[in-house]
Amino acid sequence: MFTPPSARAEVSAQFGFSHARSRTIDLAEVNRRQLITEGLAPDQIYSAALCTFCLAQDFHSYRREKDVAGRMLSVVGVNASPSTSP
Repeated sequence: MFTPPSARAEVSAQFGFSHARSRTIDLAEVNRRQLITEGLAPDQIYSAALCTFCLAQDFHSYRREKDVAGRMLSVVGVNASPSTSP
């Protein structure tokens, strides 16, 4: 997610990052930290780490397609057995 220069310090502080130089926020890392804060063990968290911009055949991307981009739905679930990742 792009962060404008005027908001970097505030956004970095809000999401718990120690510096405000970056132009982007690692949303997967922000989500991981929030889940751990809420009590999930790190081994219970799985991230597919897929790039919506790079994988045009699989995902819509507003960054890539602008106003003609389709829509997408994300799903978050709880896996009862941490040893079985998708």
